[in-house]
Amino acid sequence: MTKWQKVWEFVKRPKGVLLAVIYVLTVFFIAAALTLVIIGSTNPILEILSYISYAFAAIFLFYSVYTIIIYAPSARVNAVKFMRKSKFASHLLDNWGFRTVVFACFSLVLNFAYSIFNGAIAFLIGSIWYGALALYYVTLTLLRGSIIAYHKNKNIKYEQKDIKRAEIKKYRRCGVLIVILPLSLSFAILEMVISNSAFIRYGWVVYAVAAYAFYKIIMAIYNMFKAKKNDDMTVRALRCISLADALVSILALQTTLLYTFSTNLQTNAFANALTGAAVCAITLALGIYMIINANKLLKKETTNGQV
Repeated sequence: MTKWQKVWEFVKRPKGVLLAVIYVLTVFFIAAALTLVIIGSTNPILEILSYISYAFAAIFLFYSVYTIIIYAPSARVNAVKFMRKSKFASHLLDNWGFRTVVFACFSLVLNFAYSIFNGAIAFLIGSIWYGALALYYVTLTLLRGSIIAYHKNKNIKYEQKDIKRAEIKKYRRCGVLIVILPLSLSFAILEMVISNSAFIRYGWVVYAVAAYAFYKIIMAIYNMFKAKKNDDMTVRALRCISLADALVSILALQTTLLYTFSTNLQTNAFANALTGAAVCAITLALGIYMIINANKLLKKETTNGQV
């Protein structure tokens, strides 16, 4: 093997320190490019540096993605082997319902933090928009928290024969609260339309928020359909809550994009009102469906119990 062939093989499958350096440089050049975009200076030297940063950021990002793709299969196998050593991690891998509840804990923390954030802004600037959103996310926090608390205590609080019925009732209660959610959201939408309020994001952050919002709604819909195969009604409830959460993210994204890229306030207000009404309608329909479905299942459980 020639010297250049050795170099090529090394480039094709970088390892160890070189791989770490590649990832560090990728982060560095992306951060530098974003910083220069935010600064937006007309200084010739900074403009040259920005173009250099863009070029290197693109090159290193492409190379980093390439290395992730080639090493992902073996990394996944090694990660699974490592996780199998832990009983908790092994259960997390094998049980989709358990995994849903665990991930709901993280969502609960995020919802709580987001409700505090919106509440603080509402208090500081006297905004109904942020106050209503804070109430919305507080409700989502309570919904997720009640289901997590149920899973923690269900084997203590309920006998095995009563667990299924308790799950259905918990599912129905979540449906009732989801029906109420559009009430708080409607205040936010009304304030948003009247005062032309919006979630304000700057620079490249807008695109990152857009990507996350679309990922969130796609995964929420996918998991909703997947949850239908699960007999645990509280798992289904968690997926319905995630959908309600994702719908508001799409509304927030639209207000951000219109605020950033459109100057027609009348059109913006109409578009936000239309999307807001659609989000409220879908959320309301989701809650009603949960209540009706729960009542049918409770009736079925009662009939089976009497046979």
